[in-house]
Amino acid sequence: KFDLEVTASEVYDEQGTPAGVRGSLVGAVDLFDPGSLEGFAERWARLVEALVGDPSVRLSAVDVLDAAERHKVLEEWNDTA
Repeated sequence: KFDLEVTASEVYDEQGTPAGVRGSLVGAVDLFDPGSLEGFAERWARLVEALVGDPSVRLSAVDVLDAAERHKVLEEWNDTA
């Protein structure tokens, strides 16, 4: 259907009170390996947790990468020495 599909929807309890968010991530295995899809899911969860934790935070201020990923991208992959 799609190369990568991310869905999220609010979940309600028996009384109709909001009880969280449920989501899914579906990726085409001919384009993405399982590790990449797990990484997408972890980053998506990190983004949602940051926004729920502080609704006033700007999306651009959310750190999507964890410390190890940031080090890899900025230090290891960018090492031009």
